[in-house]
Amino acid sequence: MNECHLLVGTYTQGQSEGIHRYRFEATTGRCEEKGVTTTPSPSYLAIAHDQRFVFAVNEIGSDRPGEVSAFRFYPRTGELTFINKVSSQGADPCYVSVSPDGRYLFIANYSGGSLAVIPVDESGRLDKAVQVIEFGGGSRVDPERQEAAHIHSTVVSPDSKYLFVGDLGNDKLYRFTITDDVRQPLHEESAVHLPVDPGKGPRLMHFSPDGRFAYLIGELDGDIDVLAYANGELEKVQSVNMAPKGVHTLKHGGAEVQMSPDGRFLYASNRGSQNEIVIYAVNAENGMLTLQGHESTRGETPRHFTLDPSGRFLLVGNQDSGHIAVFKRDINSGLLQKTPEIIELDDPAFLLMVPVAG
Repeated sequence: MNECHLLVGTYTQGQSEGIHRYRFEATTGRCEEKGVTTTPSPSYLAIAHDQRFVFAVNEIGSDRPGEVSAFRFYPRTGELTFINKVSSQGADPCYVSVSPDGRYLFIANYSGGSLAVIPVDESGRLDKAVQVIEFGGGSRVDPERQEAAHIHSTVVSPDSKYLFVGDLGNDKLYRFTITDDVRQPLHEESAVHLPVDPGKGPRLMHFSPDGRFAYLIGELDGDIDVLAYANGELEKVQSVNMAPKGVHTLKHGGAEVQMSPDGRFLYASNRGSQNEIVIYAVNAENGMLTLQGHESTRGETPRHFTLDPSGRFLLVGNQDSGHIAVFKRDINSGLLQKTPEIIELDDPAFLLMVPVAG
């Protein structure tokens, strides 16, 4: 697994043109540019379970519904071929995930405050949404950011039974049962909401490789909640703040949280005043976190980052600096080391790493 395709979703109001493609060498950390697939502001990507298709949300403005695009993916070359696109049924779609059976996409519409379920056929072609769930209100703890519902993530549980939906505007985490009903893939009547701390602004959640724990990051308060998971239930066992000890950060901006492939370390990005990756060791027994260190991302607004499948490198997209920085990772300590590799790219928003097919 020495070579990977790196697909980078971008905002295209500037110089970027869509999904920019690279070949990543996992022994050296070097990247080689391979091309670009033109599509408007593909700010979040997902790949089909069989890796035949890539799906992108098109975040084209808060004053109109966004779109969702499907592409045929070629795992040998990394090339993408456009299939079709449909409405996301809400403004500013910012997250897409694939249902366990691969038949649907779950779309989070941030400014639209809605969740859309979009069918995918065997050829990767998308159809119009079969289910749209609207969320109203807004917690108003932060009157500027929480004036209404802002759906920010749609995360499938590791047992494939539930969909967890983060609502930054309402300070809630919703749970929907995933069904086989083609008319209602998400069972609305059984939906429950799990309250989180007021003003948290839940952005997204990441499950541990063994499925026993989940890590929920707050965009507004900079907290990471450690949650024990079993049979659809979540129980908070710890909460940590990303700010360095003794530093009262003027602005939080929790963005992304991921674990190392072996589950021993957790990484989180803070694009507020700190612009850093925060590194934690993970207790295998109880999932709790111990701070290992803070690493500057070498740029501004680290919106998204990813680890290569080998776990030897971490790549972070600094959106406002217009580049992707490559870090070497110590697999024993979890700490990051700067490398000379910098990929210049305007407005990087999402990084997807896929192994090159043999």
